[in-house]
Amino acid sequence: MQISLAGRLRVLRIERGLTVGEAAEKIGIDRHTLGRVEGGTQRPSGPTLLKIAQGYGVPVKELVEEPIPPKVEAPSPPPELSEEERREELRNIRDLLVDVHALLEGLVQAYQASGDASKLATLLAVAMFVVLGSEQFVKEEVGTEAADRESMRIYTAGARLEELVEDIQEILSATEGDHEPSVVINLSEWLSRREAG
Repeated sequence: MQISLAGRLRVLRIERGLTVGEAAEKIGIDRHTLGRVEGGTQRPSGPTLLKIAQGYGVPVKELVEEPIPPKVEAPSPPPELSEEERREELRNIRDLLVDVHALLEGLVQAYQASGDASKLATLLAVAMFVVLGSEQFVKEEVGTEAADRESMRIYTAGARLEELVEDIQEILSATEGDHEPSVVINLSEWLSRREAG
């Protein structure tokens, strides 16, 4: 963290246990001037800066020189997964998608039974984002071709989530008649554009 000249002066004064008035008297400048310099509203002139450095017993260079930030090494890339580790990761992702589907399905049934269209609309938004996230994961981590059994299971879990989104849309349409809540219309349009693009 870099500290400004004003900050360095405050630190030096506080380290020495001085008030602004006491420090100004020791340095030989007006306390209002020191207060403004410490507050960052006034830049000290060369002679004032020299007096401050001498008063605190530090070189002027220490006051005005920006500290060199420490070098930060880039994080090393994650280790490559073995084929068995990759399959295990894919199984875990598929299990997560299946669990999310079951949770969302249970909420749909509860909200449908209570007739709460606003909660269903919110649930639709959540389900759409889960679908989009799972599709993005598949594109980036699995690839476009499902070459193995675990990849196919992830595709299937994602497809089941998409079917749930369609079911929620149908329930909302039936609940609201011809007037779907605006969140459903906007998200439906967004999902349609995403599928088209």
